[in-house]
Amino acid sequence: MLWGTLEGQDGHDFVEQTAAQPWCSGRVALAGNSWLAIAQWFIAREHPPHLACIAPMEGLSDVLRENVGRGGIDNSVFLKMIASALMGTSRHSRRAPTEANMLGRQRGARRRCQDAGN
Repeated sequence: MLWGTLEGQDGHDFVEQTAAQPWCSGRVALAGNSWLAIAQWFIAREHPPHLACIAPMEGLSDVLRENVGRGGIDNSVFLKMIASALMGTSRHSRRAPTEANMLGRQRGARRRCQDAGN
């Protein structure tokens, strides 16, 4: 499954763990488009206490009407391609993130959180 309760629960934990970091003001904001926009709706539904705001851009809210069957035309091939890429089963999917990539992402998140507190 691409989106849903589990993603929201994981996001809740991420928000709370981020808020607890010494470099964070305790207020966490989320922003993103596409999948990152959709995930924000599920995260916000879990009501993380330290989530200050969300900014979902270009994220669909009804998969059937806005993607799979837009205008009554079957488009399930596109959804399968996206699912394959996100789940790492596509021959075109990126390799798993390395420890260095993850550390770089953490540093970037830390800077953004510090900037938001100023």
